[in-house]
Amino acid sequence: MLKILCEFGNTSVKFSHAGRRWRTSPDEAAVWLAQHADRELVLAATADASALAHPRIRIVGRDIPLPDLGQYPGMGLDRVLAGLAAGPGCIVIDAGTATTLTAWDHAGRFAGGLILPGVHALVAGLVARAPALPAVAPLPSSSPAAQRDTRGAIAAGAGIGHAAMVRGCLERLRLETACPRTVLTGGGMDDLGIADAERRPWLVLEGLESLVASPPASSLQPPA
Repeated sequence: MLKILCEFGNTSVKFSHAGRRWRTSPDEAAVWLAQHADRELVLAATADASALAHPRIRIVGRDIPLPDLGQYPGMGLDRVLAGLAAGPGCIVIDAGTATTLTAWDHAGRFAGGLILPGVHALVAGLVARAPALPAVAPLPSSSPAAQRDTRGAIAAGAGIGHAAMVRGCLERLRLETACPRTVLTGGGMDDLGIADAERRPWLVLEGLESLVASPPASSLQPPA
C-alpha cells in the first residue's frame, strides 16, 4: 500500500501521496489522515505535530535516520531534506517562518549557512519590542520606499528590508562557498528579487520522497 509522506511545518502541512502533492492546514491534515488510518504515514516535522495522531506513523530522525551530509547535530531536518533534493553545488534559500540559507558543496556536503527571521517574524519582533507600533502585513519588496504613514512604513520596510537582507547574505555566502547554483523554496520565495535561481516549492517534500525511496547506507541521528 502506498505511503503517505508529510512535511509538517510552522504554518502549513504538505503531503505527497499516490503521485500527488498538496498543501493544507494542520486541522484539515488531521481530518484527512483520520480518513486514511490504514496507510503508513512518514512524517518530517519541524513543528509540534502531536495533533497528527496516526496508528501507523514513522518519524524522520527517530524511526528513519537522516543521511550524513556533514550537517551539525541538531540542524533542522527540513534543511537537510532540502539539500538532499537540491543536490550538490548550490545554496538553498527556504523563505518561511524563518529564512534559511544553506550551502552544499560540490560533493553534496554541508558547507555552512545562515538563519534569518522571516518577513512576518521581522514585523512580529518589532511590534513585540515596540508595542505602540501596529502589527501589519508586510508589503511586497517592489513597494515604494517613500511611505507616508506608520503602517505603510512598517509594512514596506519589512518587505523591502527582508529581501535586501536575504540578497546581501546570499552574496556573501556565494563568495565564501563558490556554490554556483541557487535554489529557492518556501512561501516567501517569489518576493526575494533573486532572478538567477531555481524555484522549487516542494523541495523539502522532494527530499522526503528521495529519502523514503533510497534510505541512506550511513546516517547521522539527531541528538536525543
